[in-house]
Amino acid sequence: MDTKEYEGLQKLIERDYFLIKKGRWWSFLGGMLCFFVVAGFVSYKASLSAVESTSAKAASDSIARLKSKAEDDVSFISNLRESYSKDLEYLKSEVKFGGMYQVVDHPTDKRSDRVNPITNALKCPEGFNPYVVGRVIAAEPHWGATQFVCINR
Repeated sequence: MDTKEYEGLQKLIERDYFLIKKGRWWSFLGGMLCFFVVAGFVSYKASLSAVESTSAKAASDSIARLKSKAEDDVSFISNLRESYSKDLEYLKSEVKFGGMYQVVDHPTDKRSDRVNPITNALKCPEGFNPYVVGRVIAAEPHWGATQFVCINR
């Protein structure tokens, strides 16, 4: 073998050796990349699972709190209903309504007076007492009207 062939063969061997080394390096890098990708997916999946678990727990806790609050509210409303039912029964049996009327303050303009439809006057029926329940303010200063309800107690 002459020198040229030897040098050519040596260059081919060096090139093949370089490609083999380079191939091993790329193989190593590819393996590392594959490892990181797999580790990333595993890590991502674990993170996702942890977040879902935490979110589910938070949602579950929130639902439990809301359910407890709703039960308390239902209990409170039931107690209120019972109390108001008793008050309503008392009012139905003990308190009687005798109508309403309105008296204007103006000394001469009585157009806004409203009579009690039961008595057809600015007064309560016999046995009923007037109670102030409202005040209407007119556009003119210091004038208005007082509203009365007639109740028998």
